[in-house]
Amino acid sequence: MRDIIKSGAALFLITALFTLALSVTNLLTRDIIAQAQAENRALARTYVLPGVDAFSADMTVGSDGLVGYAVGFSANQPIGIVAEMSVVAYFPGLTFLVGVDLDGNITGLNILAHRETPGLGDRIENAAWRGSFIGGSSPIDAYVQSITGATITVDAVFAGVDVAIAYLQTNVLPNIDNYAPDVEQGGSVHD
Repeated sequence: MRDIIKSGAALFLITALFTLALSVTNLLTRDIIAQAQAENRALARTYVLPGVDAFSADMTVGSDGLVGYAVGFSANQPIGIVAEMSVVAYFPGLTFLVGVDLDGNITGLNILAHRETPGLGDRIENAAWRGSFIGGSSPIDAYVQSITGATITVDAVFAGVDVAIAYLQTNVLPNIDNYAPDVEQGGSVHD
């Protein structure tokens, strides 16, 4: 019985030390990871809306998969909008950005996260396929070909893009002049 207690105590101590080490590592790297994620997201936003030098404050929506959006500016003039979508494809957790110009045409698409099947659904990351969205408008399936074997994933992207464009055309573009670069986020380089 004494050996079992000693073994249990040793196992508990080892587990506690590893847990403590992981907790300390998390505390030390949490801010660095958050900053890197924010920088990657900002870079992704400029990728889908080329020519932008500042964004408005992020606007939260949280409806029909539309997480939120931000208006993009160049020389303090609005040039388009970046919307963030989170949809359920074959698996939950497909998140992407879509850029839209002032005419409602797509300027870019960037996949932020997904859990789609390697070799099938993950082909949405293909740069040529994402590039085929550029210049398109809703309904997007009239402009972009599907990916064989990834119908559910592609349909989720198509539906998400259409939801984003419809929302932006109805709720944001008519009021685009009411937005301004977010000074707290660095504002415009032309301030």
